[in-house]
Amino acid sequence: EDLSPLVRQYRDYYVPVAKLKEALIDDQLLSSSQKKLIAKAMSSRADIDLIRLDASKVDAAVREEEIRLYYEGNKDNFKLEPRYSLAYAFMPLKASEADIAATNSFADSIYTKLTKGVPVDSLLVSMKSSAPLATWKESGFLKVDEIDPKLYSAFTLMKSGDYMPPVRQENGVAIHRLDQLTKSLISFSTLYLPYVPGKETIAADRPRAVQNARLLRGVGYQTAAVELDLDFDTKLDIKPGERWLDAGFVTPEAELPANIQKGFVPEPVFNPARSAWLLIEVTDSRLERYMPLSEVRDRIYNELVEQNRRQFALKDAKDWLRSSDAASGNISSLPQATKISLSSQSLERLDDPCLSSDILLDAMLRQLRKEAPQPYLKGDIVVIPLIRSMKSDPGIKVDPGRLREYFKSSLPGDWFNGWMEEQIRKAKVSIFIEL
Repeated sequence: EDLSPLVRQYRDYYVPVAKLKEALIDDQLLSSSQKKLIAKAMSSRADIDLIRLDASKVDAAVREEEIRLYYEGNKDNFKLEPRYSLAYAFMPLKASEADIAATNSFADSIYTKLTKGVPVDSLLVSMKSSAPLATWKESGFLKVDEIDPKLYSAFTLMKSGDYMPPVRQENGVAIHRLDQLTKSLISFSTLYLPYVPGKETIAADRPRAVQNARLLRGVGYQTAAVELDLDFDTKLDIKPGERWLDAGFVTPEAELPANIQKGFVPEPVFNPARSAWLLIEVTDSRLERYMPLSEVRDRIYNELVEQNRRQFALKDAKDWLRSSDAASGNISSLPQATKISLSSQSLERLDDPCLSSDILLDAMLRQLRKEAPQPYLKGDIVVIPLIRSMKSDPGIKVDPGRLREYFKSSLPGDWFNGWMEEQIRKAKVSIFIEL
């Protein structure tokens, strides 16, 4: 898998943006007044009434319409792995007389090199580009009566390690090497060079392949199989990008994922390993597949119940904070709520698991700014920290690095996007989209 686009995006976008965010925090966002305020909160202790409301115990109904809207609005959460199927056939192309003559001449030159002692391995390496389909095969030990009599007769005139002059065959040319010959057994190796169409032959035949692809596009593979006398095979449930034919061979539809729809016939491509044109018709496309609502209804229902419970619990908490009960700490009107009193709480000392440093810091900052308290959601628990008193503790040292981290954690998740939008407004930038 080629990861270079991902690496390039990470290098050219994510790393610079991350560096810019850090610079903005120091240069523009974290002002001296904010540093003083956070430092004061960090070096203070607070006596707190901590009210906890368990959202999991709040009643929350979910209507069928909510389930349907959630499904339609979050369909990507229910997407199935894309698949497609196709029919394919190979349209053979034979080597021309010129191609055969060229291969025979090439075999003669290889034979000359072998007789001069050039190792087979080095020749095979050098032939990867000029003759990629050349093969080297060892026969193993065979009985002499199992091989062609004429070939055996030629071997009897050779010594072990000798090469036989190129032998022309129907589909290629072979160069044999005698490895060992005993009374009844023989072992030899063969370098085989198949006759394959050259570039000129392939180019000259392309119009025929294109015309047949056009016919396939017009009548479908079943009719095309009869008209062109081709045998079509089918390949089912292919993953987009999958090398389904031969290792290393990219089929044409894989290079055009946006076009993979039922009936799509890409332009034919020549497959050298099979010495044939590859014709393809996509017979089924399920690239946009989703789990049906009936299968995910219970899952959506449970998510919505949990979501609604938290929203209802937050609403109850906000309503309570606006009521007269908040001043006295009376929680009788808050269903499923509990209250505990915590003393001398600091960002370094948190005596209840529902009270995190982020929650306490925000509550302290609101207290210092004389803002009204607010509820916080931690898992299924709605937390309301009511600060009854707060005083500075000279024994608590403020670490600048931790102060910066506290400030950073207090920023909203989309603060950078908001900052960018503000800069665009200030610069009076107009964004045009060409239709």
